[in-house]
Formats: sequence, C-alpha cells, structure tokens
Amino acid sequence: MDVLEYFKEEMVLFSNEQDKENLLSEMAEQLIQVGAVKPSFKEAVIKREAVFPTGLLTAHAGVAIPHTDSEHVIRPVIAVRILETPVSFIEMASDNEAIEVKVVFMMALKSADEQLDMLQTLIQLIQDEEVMTTLLEAKETTNVLTAIEQFSRNT
Repeated sequence: MDVLEYFKEEMVLFSNEQDKENLLSEMAEQLIQVGAVKPSFKEAVIKREAVFPTGLLTAHAGVAIPHTDSEHVIRPVIAVRILETPVSFIEMASDNEAIEVKVVFMMALKSADEQLDMLQTLIQLIQDEEVMTTLLEAKETTNVLTAIEQFSRNT
C-alpha cells in the first residue's frame, strides 16, 4: 500500500480547535468541500466516534484516527490535523478513558479492507519515534508530508 497517495497537501492543516466535535466537524467539512466524501460523512463520523472511539496513546503523543463506513466516501483521502493544544478523545477499546490527542488522521476510504490496511499502516507510522517527533514539531505542511514520505520509503 502506497500511503502517499492518500495524503494531499491541502488536507494537512494545523488547528487550535479545542473541542473534539468541532474538530471532527471541521475536518469532515473540509473533506466534503474537496469532493472526497458525501455530506452524510460528517454526521456518520461524529456518531461513530461517540460509539467506537479512536484515540490511541503512543509513547510520543495521543493520536486519533476517526473514520466511518465507506458508503459515505466518494474518493479515498486522509485529512490530517496537527493540534496546537491537545484535544480529549476517548481511548480506543477503553471504558471511557480520555487521552490528550495532538495529531488526528481522519480516514475517508472506499472499502473495509482498505480501512484495515490503512489502520495497520497508521499504527506503524505513529509508533515511529522519528515520524512522530517531526509531526509534533511541524510548523509547515511540507514537514508533515516529508515525514510521511520518509516513513513510506522505509516500510
């Protein structure tokens, strides 16, 4: 899987949003505006996050990987937010344990297999100390994309 094809410069932004639902809404709206997802994606991803949380605590930072069913997706892409201030997400597979998230990867993918493959790839990516350090210190979109590109070349 070539992860680079899913990451586009215009989909990588920095945010100071501090509310999880507003952040998810903002990211979904961006995906709608670029024609990657149907308008139904926004409500679906927010509802899914409430039922199946996607927060992951790594050795480097909290990360969230919100996504929803492929029926809401027109073309595959991943939106990225590097957060100035951590946002509380519920940890995946926990009993409502909140973690502070600094990086969000919102997946809009076309099939369950594609989602599973990308989840596995993103988990490898967020466990890479060099990549996470670069993402957390990034000041420009190119820093983020370069870190992902270097990770892609090494896997």
